Amino acid sequence: MNKVFAVQIVETLSRTIAIEAEDSTEANRIAREMYSDGQIILDYDDFSDVEIYTTADFYKDSNPMTREEIENIYGDIITVSK
Repeated sequence: MNKVFAVQIVETLSRTIAIEAEDSTEANRIAREMYSDGQIILDYDDFSDVEIYTTADFYKDSNPMTREEIENIYGDIITVSK
């Protein structure tokens, strides 16, 4: 019988910008403010990396989760026919 696994896909977007500031702390603060204000928006052109992690079965309090519990949290389970 097949098991259901959690597979996490993490994409990293990255961009380097030049900021004039008195020190690195101020430059970091300015960049954070610009990002929070929507002045810096990363998109597909800033793609840097992808990582895919697979974990074991779904468990909740040391008990296997039901298919319904998994779908309530993560949405439909992807089933691939062979």
